[in-house]
Amino acid sequence: MPERTARATLKRRQSDRLERDRQNVSTGTLIIIGGNEDKSGDRLILSEVASHAREGVLVVATVASSVPEENWGLYRPVFSEMGVRRIEHLDLPTRAAAFRAGALECLQDARAVFFTGGDQGQIATRIAGTPVHDAIRNLYEGGACIAGTSAGAAAMSETVITSMHGDDQHSDVRAFTTIAGLGLLRGVLIDQHFAQRGRMTRLLAAVGQNPALFGIGIDEDTAIVVNADIISVVGAGSVYLVDGHDMTASNTLEHGSGALCAYDMRVHVLNASNRFDLITRRPATCSGERA
Repeated sequence: MPERTARATLKRRQSDRLERDRQNVSTGTLIIIGGNEDKSGDRLILSEVASHAREGVLVVATVASSVPEENWGLYRPVFSEMGVRRIEHLDLPTRAAAFRAGALECLQDARAVFFTGGDQGQIATRIAGTPVHDAIRNLYEGGACIAGTSAGAAAMSETVITSMHGDDQHSDVRAFTTIAGLGLLRGVLIDQHFAQRGRMTRLLAAVGQNPALFGIGIDEDTAIVVNADIISVVGAGSVYLVDGHDMTASNTLEHGSGALCAYDMRVHVLNASNRFDLITRRPATCSGERA
């Protein structure tokens, strides 16, 4: 096939894929928070969550936490002060609890579901594939807001990064593993507490192992709001996007040295003035761009 014809064919296939992706976009909103969000000042991020539920029910899901009552006691008064009239608590101490009628009743009239921090593995093992998972997915596809901070943020994607050796090992490409998540935001990997815990190497390595996925690292007190696959940034920090589609080589599946090597990855860094299109993988706006 002549080179010009091959390029035209590739361009047409890419255009067809983009159109299919646009048609499959959910009507709901995701608010994915890097952790340690402001709870006592202007509370920009939590105000964004509350805005989706002031006329309905907001469910605080403490599934990831080892101290669920403590987290419930932390977030309930914050959302109440913001004008949310009905706030429910979803705690699933076991996977079996996600099959009980009470858990589904809690979600029935929800306009927003907020996952607190803790261990993202607990969200995956206790919810994935259960009636609660189906109910949350249906809420999102029906226009509700699903939000999460820290571990609650990481669990939003189909593939979830989780640490193997603690937070001090992120320079080693072997110091993490991946598990299945809730799959609300498809085609991505999410990492949180990003700059604060030095997780760039971990995210680069995770994308190196899964180059079809788009890596998203979110700083503390920072969130991405996702509507129709358009990211808007809220908060004080930055969001780091790692695109491995054009990567030509990496050592992430090799044994031996844990030092990362990868070629031809693309990195974008966003702040609160920016928007980004996850389907075209290009910035939608940037305050630093020339006209």
